[in-house]
Amino acid sequence: MRKAVLDTAVTRVQTAEFSCPLGVYPTDAAAFKPIPGYHFAFEASDGDEEHDQWEHWPDRYMYDVVVSHTRVDALLRSLLALLPGRCYPILDVLGRDAHREIDPYIAYDAVGIERFIDGLRRWREWLLEDGLVGFGAMSLEPFVYIYVDEHKIVTLRVEPSIKERAEKLLAAFDLAALPEPHGIDAFEHEHRTVLQAAAEDEAAAADAATQEDIVEDLIERWRLTLNVDAEGNVDDHGKELGPTPWRCVVALRNEQDDEVCRAEVYLVAPSLAEAERIAIEALDRDPDSDDACVLFADRLNPEDFAAAVGPRADNAITSPGPYAVRALKR
Repeated sequence: MRKAVLDTAVTRVQTAEFSCPLGVYPTDAAAFKPIPGYHFAFEASDGDEEHDQWEHWPDRYMYDVVVSHTRVDALLRSLLALLPGRCYPILDVLGRDAHREIDPYIAYDAVGIERFIDGLRRWREWLLEDGLVGFGAMSLEPFVYIYVDEHKIVTLRVEPSIKERAEKLLAAFDLAALPEPHGIDAFEHEHRTVLQAAAEDEAAAADAATQEDIVEDLIERWRLTLNVDAEGNVDDHGKELGPTPWRCVVALRNEQDDEVCRAEVYLVAPSLAEAERIAIEALDRDPDSDDACVLFADRLNPEDFAAAVGPRADNAITSPGPYAVRALKR
């Protein structure tokens, strides 16, 4: 299995007592004066009993926790003890979609906590260091929400019955409640990936995981689903886009459920659901069968689509359908 190889050229910014993750750094190191601690607030219940479980969160206490990066791992391990045996993993990554900045993934069916911990253990360095990813997990009974954002600031939400236990955990890390703790997000800063750029050496490149490799693995381990409207096609501002160019990565499987090959399909479609259907049919498979699966579906800008497809891209906007199919090496 491929592994996350961190870029050795990336350096960590730190003060005498506070370290930043490798993937986030202040633009003015001299002005960087972090203040560890946590801010907490009471949040009233969302919605009512008629809403589904995702819209109805109970009364809860929220904690935004700022700690040195050297302590994030230990703090996270302690907080995970608040979760029950099954949870809903969460993953947010800066993706490749031309009209959406963040790809938000969530598990709609609870998974065993060991599956979440396995993924965390497998990709710990990337999750805790990279400035383009946030992750966490939540449970509904009891209500617990744990999230490590792209700055590696930890947000904890718990129902009132867990408040005392949560605050004891924070106190064990000598963290005090403050009106306004300052993490790196309080200063001018930049984000970057910490993954090593593609290696020229073929053997090294085959061993190093890309972000797409890691996300694919976590989708399987954590049973994640892209949390967007599959029937619509809007940008981050809610603007209706109509038919757009797409790049879809499709895996084909045999009767033993082993992957036999995968391909990328360049196409035009008016929605994610339609893009997935077109991509699978372009490989002569039935969209309703289990022998083909769309792993990624990203919208492209016209320039990138034209570079991938060539002259056929001229008719793309007015002619939904597949335009190019290419086999991918694994």
